[in-house]
Amino acid sequence: MAKRDFNRLILCGNLTADPESIGNGKGCRFTIATNESYTNASTGEVVEHVEYTQATFWDATAKAILDFMAKGSDVLIEGAKRTETWDDNDTGEKRYRTVIKPTYIRFNGTSGRTQEHREPDEF
Repeated sequence: MAKRDFNRLILCGNLTADPESIGNGKGCRFTIATNESYTNASTGEVVEHVEYTQATFWDATAKAILDFMAKGSDVLIEGAKRTETWDDNDTGEKRYRTVIKPTYIRFNGTSGRTQEHREPDEF
């Protein structure tokens, strides 16, 4: 039997800025910050670590995000992990960014109502 790989990511965090409208208003992009903390075994000091991940949504989901979400909004996103690469125009160095190809989002809008949206599955 062939081995099946599994690429599923669930992130729960906060928007680092207001969502950005893209694609002539048909989509939106934002960055989510996820925090973790642990105690350093040697020093006993609590260490805080933050990861930043970018997400892009389209169509009705993007409209709901633009209508309900703002900097600091709590969000849960489910999808697949992707690494984007490009060459920096100024330095010529290869650059990398971790993104999530989302399939599901749940968020609390400014009204306090929970909103849930599922993206079409394009895997």
